Amino acid sequence: MKTSSRLGVLTIGQSPRGDVLPEFLPLLSPDTQIVQRGALDGLSKAEIEALRPEEGDYTLVTRLLDGSEVRLAERLILARMRRCVKKLEEGGAQLIALFCTGEFPDLGASVPILRPDRILGKIISALLPEDGKLCVIAPVSEQIPAMIRKWSRDGRSVHAEAVSPYSATEGELELAAQRAAKSPCDLVVLDCIGYTGKARSIFRESLHKPVLLPRTVLGRIAAEMLEG
Repeated sequence: MKTSSRLGVLTIGQSPRGDVLPEFLPLLSPDTQIVQRGALDGLSKAEIEALRPEEGDYTLVTRLLDGSEVRLAERLILARMRRCVKKLEEGGAQLIALFCTGEFPDLGASVPILRPDRILGKIISALLPEDGKLCVIAPVSEQIPAMIRKWSRDGRSVHAEAVSPYSATEGELELAAQRAAKSPCDLVVLDCIGYTGKARSIFRESLHKPVLLPRTVLGRIAAEMLEG
């Protein structure tokens, strides 16, 4: 008798991530069990406000259950993320999918953890030649310097634009895509789990280049890992 797989989902915001799952779940086997944990679960608005970044912090952007966007300092949520990992493992997760494209130190997982930043980095390195030109789309302008440092480490040319995956209108996404189209580009990465398939379509139509969408890349790899 076939047993179902159990996938843990870790978000830096609040769970469940009802905005991501509709495009993530169809990529998995129908019998996959999902258990979710969020680093901000159970916190009040005042407690979340205390986690906002200060000057010099590595800024992360995520979504709350009410749909609002929030900015966090990575250093202030790492301990909470590690506790979530432990709870997911205690709940029987065989694999953990991190619903964030940010860069993090070790999260203390004893089961495999799918980290989009590392996965996307390997894919981009495999697809782009050494002189390739990458276009990166970030949620907020404060992240652009960090994004350029992150994606230019292999010596590639990087252009970055910012537009929110959570609050931007379709028109604002189109304007960001038009700005991005003014710079040479071979490949586009939407560097946040919050970007949707619609956002991918908008950037693809404007730039006429392949666009990597983290939530579906992550879903496809999770399916491969859990198959059988």
